This record gives sequence, C-alpha cells and structure tokens, in this order.
Amino acid sequence: MFKNLFFSQKNKKIKFTLILSLIAILSLNSTNLLQNNTAVSTETQILPVLKPNAVVFDWLIMMYIDGDNNLEEFAIDDIYEMEAAKITGSSIAIIVMVDRIPGYDVSNGDWTGARIYNITADGSTAINSELLQDNGEANMGDGATLESFMDYCFTNFDANNYWLNLWDHGGGTDGLCWDDTDSSDFLTIDEMQTAIENSVTTHSVDIDLITHDACFMNMLEVAYELKDLADYFVASEESIPVDGFDYETIVSALEADSTMNASTLAGVIVDSYDSFYDSVYSNTALSTINLTLFDSFIPYLNYFATNLTAVLNDGIGECIEEAYFNTQMFYDVFVMDFMHFIEEVLSNNTLMTNYPNLNQSAINLITQLNSLIVDNYQGSAYSGNANGVTIFMPISNTLYDSYIDDYIAIVDIFTDMDWQTDTQWDNFLANFYIRGFGDESTGYDELELGVSTGTQGLASDESHYYEVTITQTGVYEVTAEIYSGDADVFLYYFNGFDYDTVGFSQLYNPDDASTEKLRIDLIPGLFVIEVWGFEASTYDLIIEQVNPILIAVEQIKTSSGGTQEGSADYHNVQTLNHYYTITLSPGYYEFTLTYDSAVVDFDLYVLYESYAEVDHSVLTADIDEVELNVIAEVTYIICVYGYWGVGSFNFVVNQATPPPSTTTTPTGLFNGFAYIVAILGIVAIASIYRIFVKKKA
Repeated sequence: MFKNLFFSQKNKKIKFTLILSLIAILSLNSTNLLQNNTAVSTETQILPVLKPNAVVFDWLIMMYIDGDNNLEEFAIDDIYEMEAAKITGSSIAIIVMVDRIPGYDVSNGDWTGARIYNITADGSTAINSELLQDNGEANMGDGATLESFMDYCFTNFDANNYWLNLWDHGGGTDGLCWDDTDSSDFLTIDEMQTAIENSVTTHSVDIDLITHDACFMNMLEVAYELKDLADYFVASEESIPVDGFDYETIVSALEADSTMNASTLAGVIVDSYDSFYDSVYSNTALSTINLTLFDSFIPYLNYFATNLTAVLNDGIGECIEEAYFNTQMFYDVFVMDFMHFIEEVLSNNTLMTNYPNLNQSAINLITQLNSLIVDNYQGSAYSGNANGVTIFMPISNTLYDSYIDDYIAIVDIFTDMDWQTDTQWDNFLANFYIRGFGDESTGYDELELGVSTGTQGLASDESHYYEVTITQTGVYEVTAEIYSGDADVFLYYFNGFDYDTVGFSQLYNPDDASTEKLRIDLIPGLFVIEVWGFEASTYDLIIEQVNPILIAVEQIKTSSGGTQEGSADYHNVQTLNHYYTITLSPGYYEFTLTYDSAVVDFDLYVLYESYAEVDHSVLTADIDEVELNVIAEVTYIICVYGYWGVGSFNFVVNQATPPPSTTTTPTGLFNGFAYIVAILGIVAIASIYRIFVKKKA
C-alpha cells in the first residue's frame, strides 16, 4: 500500500471462516447458466446451431474466464489478445465465457453478468467477437456453471482436439475461480473435477489439454484430480502475473499450425510464458504435467512416503524436517517443490547411510518425476529449485493447522479429493506433524496483545525479541515508551524460514519523541518485534489492536507524524499510517488529502473493510485525491501513509457533482477480495514489499 503499489496476484487462500466473513454486499445467484436473467440483462439470447453444419475444427478452445472480481480489467485484456491473433475462417474455434463485475472496468459498455463469445478476428481495444449467449449473472464458482458451459461447447462445436482453460484467482488445493458477486463462492478441486467429468462423459469427448491461468495450481493433488480427464495439464507452482498467459502468441502459433498436438501446444504455452516474463521478473514459473503417467507414478510415490514414515517411526524425524526446511516453498510456505524436497532428502547423509530403501525410493521417484514433468520454466530467483510441481506440506502454525487437519481427514475444502485416498502422502504427513515436526517457532518470548513487557533494560547495540501471534486482520500499534537512552523498534513477519520487515520506528529519543510507535494493518500470522538499543536504554513495550477513527462527510481531520524515509537529516523515521473509516450512501465523492509538499509527502489509499485496495493517489504535489462513484451504501477504510519528510496533513471526504463522463471505476458495490495471503501479502497495507503486478485474498 506504499509506493509502487500494484494490483493483487491471481491467488486466493482464505479459510472458510474468513471467506464467510467477507461475503459481498449483494449476492446474485444464478442456478442455470443458460437461463437468461432479465433482472440483470435484457439482451436477447442468440442460440446458434452450429453442429448441423458439420464443421469439424482442428482445435476447440474453451475459455472459462471468471472476471467477477478485481481481475475484471485483465480478463477483458486477454480477450483482446485472442481477438488480435484470431484468423477469420481458420480451423480453430475459441469459445469464451466471461463473467464481469460492477466497479473495476467500465469498457465495452460496462455490461455485467456472464456472456459467451465466439472469438473473431479484431485488432481494436473493444470486444467485437460474435455474441452467442447473454446469460445474466452466473456463479463461476459453482461447478454446475462450468459443466453447463462445457455442455454448450460440446453441443454446438465439433473438433479433433479440445483445450479447456480455467482463468481466475487460484489457490492450489484451496480451489479456484472466486466469484465476488455470488458470495465469494469458488470451485473446490473436487467440484472442478466433477463438473469436467460429467460433461465429457455426457458427450463422450476426450479433452487433450487442461490449463489453469491461475496462481499456485500446479500441485500434484490438483493434477491428480484431472488424470483421467485430459492428457496434459499446464499450470504454475507460483503466482501468475495479472497479464496471465501470452494469449496472442499462443493463438498465433496455433493458427499457424492447427495440426499441432496437445504436447506441442502445451510447450508453446510454457515457452511463450518464459519469453513474456523472464526478462521482467525473476520469480515466475510454469510447467506441463503428463497426466497419462500418473498411474505408473503413484506406486513410486507411495513407496517413498512409506519409507519416510519408517524414519519417523525410528525417532529421527529431525532429518526429514531438516530436508523440509531447506526445500523451496511457495504460497506463503503452504506448499513445497516436490522434487527439491526429494533432492534434499537425498543430500542428508544420515538418511542415506541408514536407510538404503529410502535412498533407492527417492532416486526412483525423481526418475518418475522427470517423466511426469514435460516442460518446466522457472525464473532465476529459484536457483533451479522450482522443478515444476508442488505438494501439500505447510508450516505448522496457527494459520495452517486446521488446513493440515482437514487435508488429512479429507473434509471441508478437501472433501472427496482422490489424492489422499489413493496415496500414502497424507499418512506420512499425519505422522510427521503429530510428532511436532514442521512447527513454526521463533524461540522468542511470547508477547500477548494488550499486555506490556514492563520496564526492561537494554544495553547499547543489544536486541530484545518478542513473538506475537496475530489472529485477526486489522490495524495494530506497537508502542515502546523509552524511559532512558535511545532505542528503536522493528516489526517482522516470520514465514517459517525468514523474517520480512513490515514496519519500524527509528526516532531519536528524546529529540523526536520519547515514544517509539509504529501503526500498520496486519493479516493473521506470526510476527516478531525487535527492540534495539541505539544506546543503553530502558523501555516498556506493548502491541495493541486499534480501530480506525470514525469520520463523517465534510469532517476535516488533521494529523501529523513521521514517515518511512523521515527528514533529510534522518529524524522522524517511522511507519506510522493514519487510519479513518467512513460509511457512505450512494453518490459521488471526493477524498482529498492536502499537505505542504515542500516538507512532506503523504499518500492516500482508500480500502474496503477487508483492507483490500479500492483506489489510491500517490502524487508528490500538495494534494492527493480519489474520486469514487458509490452506488450502494458502503464502508471504507482510509489510510494516509507518510512517504518522506515531516509535517502535517488535512483530510476530508466531500460529496461532489460527477463530471459529465465519469470514468472512475470503483463503485463500492462489492467488497472485492479480502486477504491475499500469498507472496505479495505479508500485510495488506505493507505492500511496499510487493515487487510486481500479479493475479489474490
């Protein structure tokens, strides 16, 4: 939420309890994809009957694009890419179902709901493809919607080869395709499998390629659900930038050679992804799995898992834990690269010396993985350790423990998943975690919210560390009263392996103030507070959750404080965000922040109650403004962030007259996405650590 703030990644890892607390203000449920919802759309349905023409395409591409969330703009852009590459009268057909949302993108007449298009050649920045269906609002997070879309495609089009692409936020085993308009419903992995299986069975069709243009979806558990439904699967171990796949290049290649098989097309997708992102980002990845090899792969995996369990039973599980902690992790230490884990097991001398069966099982399993993973692109940031597919093995902590329990019990979002039934991996995990391995621990004293440390003495250049567990997203203040000397305070997020700086207060005591304070909004997780002695000091430390200040329309708020960079002489350096909350009725509003830019730079962020961003202004002049067109009562959080200098600001929200052509996109109708608990998100506001635009929480 600081300088260089960008949009969310294409991921969404939220526990059900969190999801239910973030239900959108308006829920529009669609029970039948092909039933026109006249309350939402008055377009006349166009029902083509194409199959009687006996046209058999070389490829039928089915694009299931869930833009009913904060990715709407990028969904539209990807359709433009397909239109730009499509050739009239060619032997490939691209059928797109796209669902939109009010409030993020106003292009193409700002229609909402779901439409089905037959992509046609067009080079403009508008959707000019053939409209086949206008379905009104459709719940893209409902398996019935996916099944109906596939039924429509198979009923109306014949092809020699079929490619199904699911496009949206992804969360690996958590699911994919979150639909904000429909109470943030999403496809569970089993729900996705069932929908695809039902449709291909009904129509006696074999899908050649399934892809997920969504974050973190290339997991063994996910791919296994698809093993009997397609030949190849393309997805990413990592988050996917909002631009997603390079559709223009992919479609152009397929137009140039529509006879290519699924393996070749999968290679085009991976190679084009490499070319598109590798020179820009170092931490992107994409790979292809040969789904037809899973049946031969599973016995090797089971033998490996059984040998790992034998090590645990012998009481030397710490060797496995050491390998685990050295493994490349993804998705906030929720999943790990499976091949790298096996390699780390093989590099452990104790294990290899004492367990020859484990040694051989690991070697054999790597051989199998090298066949299973057909194509793999990984950015340089992974040092060769992102080998193509991940597996479920989270850090054990307060955030993930219930996930682990549910995974092993095959309940909640993991209900009816085949992987846990058919493999021994969940049995190994149960034995691993029950023995206390994989536990996230800092080893520092625990500090409870609202309970101070009492007066503590600190030597010069000495550090005291405290561990604090945050269980609720919100605004938190860390305060250290400095009774003598000079001390600084730092706040870190602990991801199980590393410490990421979240905020700090580095005032000169007592010249700047006798109290070190930082204020920032945090998501659930484990944090560490460091108190460092610039000189010998005494202090009393406390961390508390605080509420944003309630304000009304036309009420001017004035405040001041330090900033991230402080003054030119390094005084007043601190992370001290200012938070306000306001509830607005329908209307057009201006959010105005003023300050003296000669001495200080403040930035303005408007957030939903979930602390997801609505809009921002980061100008360096004397004023930052955000204009919003509110169409339903909504509550916003306002964050004023100090970037550099020292000074004060005034902030006010006024109702205004909208300009003749209002292009401001946020509407306040929906809460959008809440917690984005992935590599972009240690904290909602502390987005200064985000390094590139990605597709969510």
